[in-house]
Amino acid sequence: MNVSYKTHIENEGWNIAVLDGATSGTTGKSLRMEAIMIALMNKGSLDISIEAQAHVQNMGWLPLKSDGEVIGTTGEGLRLEAIRILLTGADRKKYKIKYRVHVQDIGWQNWKADGETAGTERVALRAEAIEIVLELVKEEVVVVVPNTPVTDPTQIIVPITNPNAAIPPEKILCASYTTHIENYGWGAEVTDGRLSGRCGQALRMEAIRISLINTGSLNLGVAYSTHVENIGWQPEVSNGQTAGTTDQAKRLEAIKIRLTGTDAYKYSIWYRVHVQNQGWQEWCRDGDMAGTATFALSAEAIQIIITLKSENLIRNPGDAPLIAVNYRSHIQNLAWASWVKNGSKSGTTGMGLRMEALEIKLSSLDGLDIGVKYRVHVQNIGWQGWFENGATAGTVGQSLRIEAVEIILTGADASKYTVQYRGHLENTGWTSWKKNGETLGTTGHEIRLEAVSIVLIKTVDLNAVITNEIKNKAPIVQIWASDFPRDDVLLHDIRTAYRLLSAKTSEGINKSSGMTFTIDPTHVHYKKLRKMHTTILVYEIYSNLRKDLVFEGRILSDTEDFNKKRVVTCEGELGYLLDSIQRPAQYINVTPEQWLTQVLDNHNMQVTTDKRLHMGICTVLGDGSGVNISTSYRTHIENQAWLTWVRNGVQSGTTGSALRMEALELTLENIGNLDIGVTYRAHLANIGWQEWKVDGATAGTVGQSVEMQAVELKLTGADAGKFSIQYRVHVQDVGWQDWKQDGETAGTTGQALQAEAIEIIIVSKVDGTNGKLKDGLFRENGYVNTLELIKTTMLDTLGGVLVIERIGGIKFLNYLENYGSVNSQPIKFGVNLLDYSKITDASGIYTAIVPFGKEIDGKKLTIATVNNGIVNNSSVETSKELFRYPSMMNTAMG
Repeated sequence: MNVSYKTHIENEGWNIAVLDGATSGTTGKSLRMEAIMIALMNKGSLDISIEAQAHVQNMGWLPLKSDGEVIGTTGEGLRLEAIRILLTGADRKKYKIKYRVHVQDIGWQNWKADGETAGTERVALRAEAIEIVLELVKEEVVVVVPNTPVTDPTQIIVPITNPNAAIPPEKILCASYTTHIENYGWGAEVTDGRLSGRCGQALRMEAIRISLINTGSLNLGVAYSTHVENIGWQPEVSNGQTAGTTDQAKRLEAIKIRLTGTDAYKYSIWYRVHVQNQGWQEWCRDGDMAGTATFALSAEAIQIIITLKSENLIRNPGDAPLIAVNYRSHIQNLAWASWVKNGSKSGTTGMGLRMEALEIKLSSLDGLDIGVKYRVHVQNIGWQGWFENGATAGTVGQSLRIEAVEIILTGADASKYTVQYRGHLENTGWTSWKKNGETLGTTGHEIRLEAVSIVLIKTVDLNAVITNEIKNKAPIVQIWASDFPRDDVLLHDIRTAYRLLSAKTSEGINKSSGMTFTIDPTHVHYKKLRKMHTTILVYEIYSNLRKDLVFEGRILSDTEDFNKKRVVTCEGELGYLLDSIQRPAQYINVTPEQWLTQVLDNHNMQVTTDKRLHMGICTVLGDGSGVNISTSYRTHIENQAWLTWVRNGVQSGTTGSALRMEALELTLENIGNLDIGVTYRAHLANIGWQEWKVDGATAGTVGQSVEMQAVELKLTGADAGKFSIQYRVHVQDVGWQDWKQDGETAGTTGQALQAEAIEIIIVSKVDGTNGKLKDGLFRENGYVNTLELIKTTMLDTLGGVLVIERIGGIKFLNYLENYGSVNSQPIKFGVNLLDYSKITDASGIYTAIVPFGKEIDGKKLTIATVNNGIVNNSSVETSKELFRYPSMMNTAMG
């Protein structure tokens, strides 16, 4: 199959059609592309077509067009500025469509794919040429797990794809979905709990398509209906059809999703929606309504997950409650901000705006008798009375600042939690954490409160071994083996004939827990345990209303004695993080929660559904040092004069406009009692390096039309060794360069290339020598497994505790400053002495290897140069032996 396309060019009209990656249009002639026609050729029996839409001068995004239709305008003298192209039809997943655009003053952009935007919007730049290619998704292969019946759904067609693509390469049943978003159109297809849509950008979701992948021999489908602005509930559609509207500017407000087919009773489909002004709602399932139908609010994003039917949203009574603290603030000149929860910032920093009012409420109380009360100290008023559960504290419309706040919990269960809160104060920055009614802020000093963060912490001693309830009630222990998609089997229950000879669990903080047990060859399920595949679940049962899951993990190894008794060793769920590799990456301007979310997203792309961990609650919000030092800077730009001051990695300057940076001013903020400053200098055209400037002075020139070509920045003072200043420059015809630090040259000298924009951050170090980053602004890593990266990057520097929480069969990884009890109670059934051992250990087995070579100039050699630019996840062996094990990634030095 081929893709054919031709473009309509200013003064030239329609060009001759070209095929498969050839250039259509012009470069170097300053001629606008006005329209394009695209068609697929030699499709044979394939059910596949093209849809595309153009962003046109003065018109914005035009409606979608199909194969052979004119996309854009002709005869109107309007430039085509951007384009989106995607495939449709039942066979669309067999191909990937990629395209790139040559843009005025920018040149060739990076390749885009499958509905992404190529070109520019709102900057009045013409698209001048385009290249389009089709890529065949590699052939699908049938994976057969040995010793399983032919009806076993593990014998499922598996697409062998790039692990960094939207659809993960696995054999587990999951939902695949894409959404049509205001101003963006159709996004890429994502799967299995990944976010589709846009959060925090006030963009409505307008339509959605949902299908199932990897169904194998299952008789299973999906049906869904949407509630649309001014239309109401639409008729139900199914299996990849479009629900909602496109090109009508109507918001999608709610959705219902259910599974269909004779096997639907085995599974549940879960989904939750991010709603305008509300944030994420609770999870719904199997036809329940998610979103709103009567409040005229946009659904903005969605997540969808499929689980076995037995995995209920109602959690085991021993699991951590879902309780959350929600809050919003009324800000000077900005009115009410959106609701946020669980440690997120509400308010502003770096803008000099006062908080004027505050509302706080709790949600997902899980049957707890608990509430929240709060009061604020207001300019010219003093302390107001106490408000509770969402009522407004402070003032609205009176231009009065909040100066302090106190928060307490109420109700019979209030003692089970601690409310912790901190604020951002005028000229001071973030305060230390306060708790349970302590005063945050100042009184009598006329200092405004600008932002707050609030979290709830379960008030149980971290070092407590076990609760009195468990001590006083001897539980019945049940042990199960789960081997999806097979049925779970019972290994041990003293009330039944299913018995193990011995078992013991061991728990650890921030490391994988463990378990060992001995199973006799006469046990009916003796042969059903598979290394690195079977999941072991241990429950303590107190009554019909109380069932605590005390261990979940996989079989790591076993030892077989002379009498065929097997001693089985298991590792806990955190061990799943050892099965994925984080590739080299830099994370700029991210909080611990944002960083961990991305790291888990990378992990989940490489492993099967049962080993995925989704981001839960994060209450570790800073470096714990009380130092929140930041950079503040501005640039003088050709034809634009001084830009406004920006902070902490925000771009100052322009890109894509060919405007030179002429001067720079830089200072540090929130330094407290630190002895630290900053010095910097600029390299100018025809002048060279200027003298060093200090703390806010002007480097460069103003009013002389002289381009700045390079900069060097350094920290000064007795405490300079505790921090690193890092920066990068956008250079004419080059783009963004790599990050530089501590006096290194960013930009160019001797090449007559102008610097156009700059980003600057400051990061603290664990100490003044080893350079390990401690704060939440900048993080960098090489090839490393996910658990090791989390340990070294977060736990070793910021502290805190990792806790896995299960909601509806979905595992969430919470990163908490403190958490409840750690259960290290051994489970004892007897003693077994070994006189002969046969050890089979699966801990050294990996199904995929990421190869890399020696390090040259700070970068490791990869196989990209001989693999079409792709650093694949594989050298993957295709022998049947490896299909005995789920996905496990490792690295290898070549």
